[in-house]
Amino acid sequence: MHFDKGFYVSGEVMQFAIFFPKKWHDQEFALKVLLLDNKGQLKDYQFLQSKGQASTSSYFKLSYDLPSANHIFLIQGFDKQSKKIIQLGNVQIPIYNDLLPIEENPSQSNPISKTPIENTINIQLDMGNTTVQKRQEIKPTFLANNSNGQALAVNWSMTITDIKLTKGFENFFSLSLPKEEYILSNEFFYEGRVESPNGTAIQANVLGAYTSLYQKMYFAKSDALGKMVLRLPPFEGEQAIQIFAHYTEHEGLIFTPLEKYALPFQVRPISYPSEIIAYLESSRQRKKINQLFRKEDFALKTQNLDIELPYWEPDAVYDFQKYDPFKSLEQFFREHLTPLRFKKEKEKDDLPFYAAMYNPEKRNTNKYFPDKPVFIIDGKITKDGNYVAGLDFMAIKQVDLFFDPKKLHRYFNLIGNNGLTIIQSYDGTLQVPSREESNIRMVKGTPLEQVEFSVKDLSTEIPYFTSQLFWQTQHDGMESSPTQINYIQSDDKSEFQI
Repeated sequence: MHFDKGFYVSGEVMQFAIFFPKKWHDQEFALKVLLLDNKGQLKDYQFLQSKGQASTSSYFKLSYDLPSANHIFLIQGFDKQSKKIIQLGNVQIPIYNDLLPIEENPSQSNPISKTPIENTINIQLDMGNTTVQKRQEIKPTFLANNSNGQALAVNWSMTITDIKLTKGFENFFSLSLPKEEYILSNEFFYEGRVESPNGTAIQANVLGAYTSLYQKMYFAKSDALGKMVLRLPPFEGEQAIQIFAHYTEHEGLIFTPLEKYALPFQVRPISYPSEIIAYLESSRQRKKINQLFRKEDFALKTQNLDIELPYWEPDAVYDFQKYDPFKSLEQFFREHLTPLRFKKEKEKDDLPFYAAMYNPEKRNTNKYFPDKPVFIIDGKITKDGNYVAGLDFMAIKQVDLFFDPKKLHRYFNLIGNNGLTIIQSYDGTLQVPSREESNIRMVKGTPLEQVEFSVKDLSTEIPYFTSQLFWQTQHDGMESSPTQINYIQSDDKSEFQI
């Protein structure tokens, strides 16, 4: 692993590259990288895809509320054979919060030992001019050769940092992989726990997961401790996933994502060398300057996300704009004699409604499906017929009914066994009951943004100070010819390391 720096400050961008062992080359697999604090609390995560290459790279945008501590950079994979999550390695990275006071009597030493590097590749680096001026555009070139002087096509990452600041802070790590046999999957995976309202673990053979962004249903199961692992195909950005019960006996379940990890090792205490203490003061001042001038050291450029949604052909469509207003949804479906009905066990006003649906194509019987139908309300799932019955008629634009068994199975798999209804409001803001809203979680895939550092339009009114001048990666094997990079020298007077 190669990080662009050996330490970070809250609010900065942590950039990193991961180089795979040779046996992983040309394989398609996914890695989950997690950032944990020194107590194992999840702070951020994302997925990376190998895409058959020998390395990959990404970044974390560090939040401003991270504690000053050594944080854990954890790498996981999912084994195709055992269907289990594999812990592939971890690294301890110091992150400082320059907005918080320094602890009393801090350690000034940095116990991180250097990782030995096998020197099988020689780098020829040409800096061009030997003297470097501040704010000068520097264009060094480099070439990779083997021990015989033959030019190589290689994957690489390069960082340029202030050596006075980064001295003693390691940013290159060699990780030892698990010895057991495993084959890494290309699926993304999310851990969590399901339990009943009274806190009892739920063991279920079928749990549903729905994403409105892609309009797709997924399935998982939980063990005796309520632990579940949801596996999803690769995707970019974020999407909301709702976990819900398939069987009636599990309705009301509560889903909690895994956000606290047990650390089977000692986390080192963070150290405060004198250079770091001085840098933290400068970092606070730089944040004040950036705030005053409304400037950022970097920008996140979002890429467009192209999503092709599946087409679901409903069996019946009700455009509510064509009907006179009704008091409630229940009254509309009762008076129009549709395959969807809202009933009561006994015709008493104080009893709740329940929903039922039948297939009108079965002429010889008018038998209802055996269990409750599913409702998708503005992209959220519920089976609460009493809640749906009371929805405001005037807020709803359209209702689509699905009752044909072949369509239900093809579109919704097990979830559609008892019929399905899609309800669309005018503004898309209708909610489901709170217990089901709480089971909707945002999950992350591969980052959709790209980091762009704001060094092209440097203002003479603002000093350009940064602990990291340059970071770049190349993953498709550069050509065996000199490669040129470009960077801007900062206003700092120091020595810098490539």
